[in-house]
This record gives sequence, C-alpha cells and structure tokens, in this order.
Amino acid sequence: MKQKKHTKIGRKIPVNPIISIMIVVSVSVIVCMTVSADGKESFLTGITADNLSVNDRESYVPGEIIVQYDTRMYTGTSDTITFSPENIIAGADTLLDYTPAGISGLYLLSIPDTVSVPQAVSRYEQQPGVVYAEPNYYVYAAVLPNDPDFTLQWGLSNTGQIINGIPGMRGCDVSAPDAWDISTGSKEQVVIALLDSGVDLTHPDLIPNLWTDPLRGTHGYDVIDNDYIPMDLNGHGTHCAGIIGAVGNNQLGVCGINWETRIMTVRFLNGGGAGTISGVLSAITWAQENDAEIISCSFVTDSYSQALYDTISSSPLLFICAAGNNHCNIDATPYYPASFTCPNIISVGSINNQGTLAPSSNYGIISVDLAAPGVDIYSTTLQTAGSGYTYMSGTSMAVPFVSGSVAILKAICPDCSNQKITDAICNTVDTSPDLVGYTKTGGRLNLSKAVTALGPVNPDYGDLFLSGGWNFISVPKVLQPGQDTAIIFSNVVTNGHSLLTYTDNQWRAVKSDEKIVPLQGYWIFSENPHTIRLFFERDPQTLPTRQIHAGWEAVGYYGTSTKTSCTAFSSIQNIWRFLIGYDAVNQRYSDLIENTCLTFDPGVSVFPYHGYWLYSDSSGILTS
Repeated sequence: MKQKKHTKIGRKIPVNPIISIMIVVSVSVIVCMTVSADGKESFLTGITADNLSVNDRESYVPGEIIVQYDTRMYTGTSDTITFSPENIIAGADTLLDYTPAGISGLYLLSIPDTVSVPQAVSRYEQQPGVVYAEPNYYVYAAVLPNDPDFTLQWGLSNTGQIINGIPGMRGCDVSAPDAWDISTGSKEQVVIALLDSGVDLTHPDLIPNLWTDPLRGTHGYDVIDNDYIPMDLNGHGTHCAGIIGAVGNNQLGVCGINWETRIMTVRFLNGGGAGTISGVLSAITWAQENDAEIISCSFVTDSYSQALYDTISSSPLLFICAAGNNHCNIDATPYYPASFTCPNIISVGSINNQGTLAPSSNYGIISVDLAAPGVDIYSTTLQTAGSGYTYMSGTSMAVPFVSGSVAILKAICPDCSNQKITDAICNTVDTSPDLVGYTKTGGRLNLSKAVTALGPVNPDYGDLFLSGGWNFISVPKVLQPGQDTAIIFSNVVTNGHSLLTYTDNQWRAVKSDEKIVPLQGYWIFSENPHTIRLFFERDPQTLPTRQIHAGWEAVGYYGTSTKTSCTAFSSIQNIWRFLIGYDAVNQRYSDLIENTCLTFDPGVSVFPYHGYWLYSDSSGILTS
C-alpha cells in the first residue's frame, strides 16, 4: 500500500489486540486482515405483480447501482477516466450511460459479486464528485389479488359493484389495495388471537395462515372442551378468520385483509354462538401466555364484569371489540367489552356498502371509536355449509377488518406501542357526515392512510450494514428499551470475536446485557455481509452527550443521514484535530481528515452507522 504522509502528532490510535491493527498517524494505515465477503442476492427472472407477493419481492436488482456524478467538477478529456467505475470498485463496469438521453453524469453500473449493493452504494457516496448513488430499484404494478371472489369483497375494494342487489358507493371501503402496495401482512412477526367459535381447521383458504403451536403442532386452544382442537361448530369464527387472513393471491375463494398472517384460534363460543365470562378470561390468558399481540373480539355482553375489565385493562395486548348489533347508543346502554374505558381497546361499529352506519349497528361518540365494513361481507365459512364461503353481517364482521389492519401496522412497525397503532388507525379515518355523531372519530377505517401514517419507511428503524470482516460502527440514536446488545447482534456470525469498544483509554469487550449507546464507536467482526435492523425511540428531551478526553476516542455521531465533519462534531469544533474512518468493504482505514472547520471549510462527509477515530487536543462535551 502506498504510504501517505500526514502531520505527526506524536500519539498512536489505540491498538486493538484482537483486530491487530495499528495506526501511526505519521505514516499510512497498516492492516493485517483479508476481505471475507460472500453471497450476493440471487437474480430474479420473470418478475410480475402476479407471481410475487409484496413481502417476497426483492427491492432492487442485485449487482447493479445507479450513480450520478457532479459534472461541474470535471472538464476536458479526463472526464471519462474520472467517471470510470473501476476507479472506485475493482471489477465494476458501466452498463448504461444516460448522457445521450440528456442526463449528463448519470450511469447504471454493474458491481462484482464480492460487493453487496448496500456496500457499493456506501462506497460510491463517499467519493468526491458523486452526487448520489442508489440501488436499481424494482418497480411493480399496483397489487390486486387473483382470488376469484375478490370482486364480492366490497369492504376491501368498493368499485360500486352490486352486492345482494344493493349497488355500492365507489370508494366506501378500507382502501386495502393501496395499503397492499406497502405490506400484505407478515407470518413472521404478528400473532392475532381470534376469540370466537373456533375455525374450520381444514379450510384450504385458511390453513397456511393458521398459527401453529411450536410445541404441540396444533393451531390453538378449545376452552370449552379443554383440548387443542378448536374446531368451529358454528361458522362465525371461520367467517371472521377469513376476513382477517384468508390466503391472498392463491387463486382460491376470497382474500383476507392480510394475505399472510398467523391466526391463533381460541374457541370459547359453543355451536350456538354462546359463551361465558370465565371462558373469555381463560381464552385471553391462554392467548397472552402464548405470545399473541392482538385479540380480536367479535362478541358482546350487556352485563358488566369487573373480572373482564381487570383482565383487559391489565393486559399488554391490543383488543379490537365489536360495538354490538342492537342499534342503540352504548354510551347510554353499555355493551362490553366495547364500552370499557381501557386504553388498549379499539371499539368498532359497522357500515354498509354505501358508507352509512348499518341499521343494526350500535353507536356512541364516547364508546365507539370508528366504523368498518359489516354488511353483506363475503368470507370463509364451514365447508359443510355448501361452498365454504358465505355472506354475513354485523359488527362481528367489522372487527376483523380492524384486527387485520392492526396486524399489518404491527408488521410494518413491530416496535410501535399500542397507543401509536391506535392513533394510526383512529386519526386517519375517512370522515363522513353519516358517521359524525355516531362514532368518536366520525369516520370509517382507511388502512392505506394508517399505513402511510407509520411509514411506508418506518422512521423508527434503520439498517446497519456489516461487511465480511471487521466493521467499525456506531449506533446513531437512543435505542428502544429492551433492544440490548444481545438482541441487536444475536444473528451476527462473529467467529467467537467479542464486540469491542475503546473508552477511558482502554479496550474492553462489551457485555451481552449492556446497552449500545450513541456517540460511541464499536468494533464487530462478521463472517459474512449482514444487515442489522435497529429500532429507536425518539425523545428530543434526552438527546445523548458524551465526555471527550484529550487523545484518541472511538466515536460516532447522532443521526441517520450523511453530514459534514464540521456539522457532526460542531459541539467540539475548537478541540478536535483529526478524524479517521474505516473502509469495511476493503478492510482498511480511510485517509486522515484534518479539522479545517475554523477556516469556514464545511469539512468532508461522514456517514451514519460508521465509527470514527477522533483525536482532540483537550477535553470537551460531544453533543448530538
């Protein structure tokens, strides 16, 4: 490696005994490691909106990136050489030059298999003269399922179709197709407990989306028979299950609001559709003990139960509850659990396909949060009843629309609180004069708006990309409670290496239960390229600070966007002198950066999630 001489400051960056790297600032960086990178994404062929679900689609073309150069920086015959991608990553090549099309400096590049797309984007963005680099993203047609009876499901997509002789009003639905462009649910993250009459466990449109007990291999619990075969003897529970999660895009029957989900079946209603408070309590506690996150409650009672209130109010789960079907004001004549004042309850009334309150639906501007489709809803039922599909009406049908929507929101934002999910549902309704005065929000569910309120790119998480080999990283924000070191790095193959940091002039291994903190640099070894998703809390009142001592410190900065060095370290602008980053792709230190902030120089770009060695002449407080 060619050496570059820098101003000697008489001290060395601390030696990491495991990494075996030393920098003497008067000479170049010496690295005693080799690159270990593997497996890039496999290329997809024949991609269409029909043969890939939203959740299975890759976001971008493997092996390709788009780069925009600042052409103002280049003149004369040297432009071609300067723009050559091989000057940045060996083996890269130009696939398309958009200059003839009138977009000067824009290129589609191929990258070698040894470099992932995120690594290549990061590498190019660090180069002078690069305005931006980004993946070559896929673009898909808007999503609609191929389930043959989808046109009967006006609650998901109301085009004005005639349902049981009644024409609908176009757009009076939950706007599911627009939401599906972002997410169609998740089998990996969210469990919905359906407390009802059971489910037809053999229904082909439901089987793939039934939750499975990892110990017993069963799909739920039967409170009445005290066994693990919660088979539906009524049809009500099966119908609700189909609204939540009939398998989407499988060319069969209908489509649930979640194409993919996990429905935990807890049977406490008998074949006649009746149950008991003790049965509800047993159902709730069983679901909670088995890691459900959402309780779908399509049942009511007009009798107040302190035991039921206490069980719900003390539960960490979110309960979606039916308002009932007596066309009465439940603010004055309560029906439970919808009329309970627990903050973890969302109470739901029902509307017809013209967007007005269903004639049978209960209402109340205090007790009923919003309305959802509940008249002539086509969904799954017992296969012994003809085709296995039928129409049903009631607030029981409106509840699973909201339960399924909550599951999609939790899949998008797994760390969101119940209150944040509730706000996303209730603050984004489509208001209607027909519902004002009947519900608290005066509107009906709009899943698309609720999804947009949380994202689509969730502002509460970010991706930390690790290269194969050693990585010098930082975490740019305060972490969510519970997201400790062990959780963050549990899936990284470290080959036995500890997570390391340098504080108080010494190296130390980070303990598995120690919280990762911002403004601190960490070393981590990863056998393969790896992506870590980090979830953050946002509290502007508790922004982090850190004591900086004279000499070398392993630091990061607070934030998730690229900044200049003068901006990122402005709080210690007068004391820091040198900054050195680390190129994890090529396993070597970057060039030394000298502090020129006091001469009105904005400095050079520094990057989120990257660690840096920072040298200071004296002590100070690094603030975010």
